[in-house]
Amino acid sequence: MTSPLYAVGDIHGQSAMLDHALDLIAADGGVDAPVVFLGDYTDRGPDSAGVLDRLIAGQAQGRPWITLKGNHDRMFEWFMEDTPRHDPHMLVGYHWFHERIGGIETLASYGVPVPDRIRLEDLHAQAKAEVPQAHADFLRGLDLYHQTDDLLFVHAGIDDHMAAQISAKGVAHVNRRFRKESRKDPFVFYSGTIANLMRTKYRDVDHPLTETGVDDLHLAGIRMLVQGHVNRHSGQELTSKHGLLHLEADITLDRHSRSSEGLEGIGTGATIICPDGNIVGISRDYPHAKLFNPAHILQQHGLSS
Repeated sequence: MTSPLYAVGDIHGQSAMLDHALDLIAADGGVDAPVVFLGDYTDRGPDSAGVLDRLIAGQAQGRPWITLKGNHDRMFEWFMEDTPRHDPHMLVGYHWFHERIGGIETLASYGVPVPDRIRLEDLHAQAKAEVPQAHADFLRGLDLYHQTDDLLFVHAGIDDHMAAQISAKGVAHVNRRFRKESRKDPFVFYSGTIANLMRTKYRDVDHPLTETGVDDLHLAGIRMLVQGHVNRHSGQELTSKHGLLHLEADITLDRHSRSSEGLEGIGTGATIICPDGNIVGISRDYPHAKLFNPAHILQQHGLSS
């Protein structure tokens, strides 16, 4: 890597926050700086439509932007299919239109209200009429993983099985498998390990990552995972799980989460991965830029950088 690489996580319908993050990136690395977006572009915030417009337009203009899929993007994608599908991993009583999930705000950004009493078939028909096909195609085409040098970018995390798949067959194979399996029955898809990569928080209910999986990733040349999904309240965090570095880059940009989790002001910031391997984290919720030295942490675990 010869120039800085930037990561932005979990925009959640906040087009103004996206614009501000892109302004920060352009001021540091130029308008054509490479950016990896870590998924969850939709839900909760007021302008999911505007966020998707910006991402689609930027890629159409040739910007070196990588866009990965988050679990909220998949929920929107599934609703926009000819027959809507539901996320079977949710708790009973939760659904895409639950106030904690954010589907109501997403459809509102397209001018589609969700009244208290409306049949799903009628709401679905209105959404199909108003959501541009380009947005549905964008969601459907999002990849799960991106690899650059020894960095692996993903929305949520990884487990032993998928680590073995990446080590044996590479990231491109996993992305192809992801697109194929996401068309399966929701229960079949979501109980498998590939869906785990969009939702894991390394809980007991999630597929595990152990030293075996980390060894497989190291064999594939991967030393650090860059992820979103888990809201951080004091900026980016760099941790190690069994010797695999995890750069957690969800810095709570969306207003809904900030309000419900007691964070003040608007969320803003970006993550900068420098050519020398150091990482700079900029966040609204930390008083100064954070500087991380992954090589030092790897040495602590007896691993070379």
